[in-house]
Amino acid sequence: MKKLNKIAAAVMMSMVLSVCSLSGCSGSSDGTGNAGASNTANSGQNSTVSDIGQNSAVSSPAVSDGSSEQVASDSDLVFEDFLYEKSYYYDDPEADDSPSHECIMIRKYLGNSPIVTVPDDIEGIKVCLIDNNAFEGSQAEEIVFPDSIIDIGYACMRDCTNLKEVTLPKSLKTITTEMFKRCTSLKSIELPEGLKLIEDGAFCGCEALEDIKIPESVTEIQSWAFQDCTSLKNFMFPSKLEVLGDDVLFNTAILNEAPYGENYIGNVFYCYKFEGLLRDDKYESVKKLAEQGKFTFRDGTRIIATYAFYNDSTKEGLPACDFEIPDSVIYIGSAFSYINIGTININASVAKSVGIKFDGCTVKEIKFDENVTEIGESFFSNSDIENVEIPSSVRKINESAFNISRIKNIFIHEGTEYIGQLAFTSCEKLEKVYIPSTVKEFGEGYTYSFDGSPNAVIYTTAGSEAEKYAQQYNIPCKIIAGEEEFKF
Repeated sequence: MKKLNKIAAAVMMSMVLSVCSLSGCSGSSDGTGNAGASNTANSGQNSTVSDIGQNSAVSSPAVSDGSSEQVASDSDLVFEDFLYEKSYYYDDPEADDSPSHECIMIRKYLGNSPIVTVPDDIEGIKVCLIDNNAFEGSQAEEIVFPDSIIDIGYACMRDCTNLKEVTLPKSLKTITTEMFKRCTSLKSIELPEGLKLIEDGAFCGCEALEDIKIPESVTEIQSWAFQDCTSLKNFMFPSKLEVLGDDVLFNTAILNEAPYGENYIGNVFYCYKFEGLLRDDKYESVKKLAEQGKFTFRDGTRIIATYAFYNDSTKEGLPACDFEIPDSVIYIGSAFSYINIGTININASVAKSVGIKFDGCTVKEIKFDENVTEIGESFFSNSDIENVEIPSSVRKINESAFNISRIKNIFIHEGTEYIGQLAFTSCEKLEKVYIPSTVKEFGEGYTYSFDGSPNAVIYTTAGSEAEKYAQQYNIPCKIIAGEEEFKF
């Protein structure tokens, strides 16, 4: 890592002091997901403002109280209505030998003009970076960014309630966290082709926003990106989307006015909308879904969104429904929540994706496709399933894969090599786990993998790593000849 200059060193301290409090679309300085997410390496940018490997304009050294107010320091300069600072960026922030380039970072807009045009250079130096909160709360009705801009910091235009038109730079790769949050006059916006990422709460609370075209280049849309955009009707997910966060379209017209039953937005299965607004009313519509016997997703479905099948009925005794997931599905969030599932098939892409898949669900049987090689982090967490059989194709079971679940028996076939930390913690009903001799490594954590699972017994072969692990942590262990002797 390159040596920090005076800007980056002060920036690091200010970031600690100005982390946002994150809570939906309310509040004046909150965010909606990952505080400072715009500053992480996943933003997809090819440039950075400092040596700390970050890809967006970072908080000013003068900010120390978590607010968006900018106070001039010795290094601050003023050009027209812009508070700015000389800075630099790297072509590749991950490479130690990446060349750096001098640039200008706009720290704050100080004016009150209804139309604001950001200069493309100051003193002959290219303007490339816009700081966090730079325009926050301004009265501007139109803001034009030049194509020289490569990165715009988080919450840059948050609470610009008069803002109606924005011209974004063509090279922009990320719409950062809360960039347009509560821009309540913004009706439409053109996003640049080549955009990769829309971060948490980017357009949250843009009540007037009616339509927006997401470029096909976007591969990730994070949580709450369009939450509370109550006028949003014209919307389509890009066809090559890879990751979709939680409640991206919560409280939008497109969702609020959606018909009951299954709802697709492009190749994303967004939700199965149950009838009834009251808890007890939903019971009958959930029951109708189950009475279909089997739910089959469309061929070509790519993503199943979080809460796609969410039931908040408190009534018990719901019948189970089978689900058939096509091979085309590459990602599901916590899609199944508090429903009863009969049989569900899991392909390789879904199996290795991170996050709880069956939150609060009772599942009769999970069938893994033969090409599944990895079980994702927290995959079975908080689910209720009696028996799980991990096929021989699986090489890796990741961290917390079964924790806080109500699983009774687990049969891990020969072939698995790694079991992550906390994999079986707090499984109060767990009785029998067969761990094959092929498992050579257990992940290390602050506690052992069976902590909080008092009834668990490990079944394994003599001399295996599983036997040694059981002895180390005083876990009951039964030695058997091999997996052919293990029975649920």
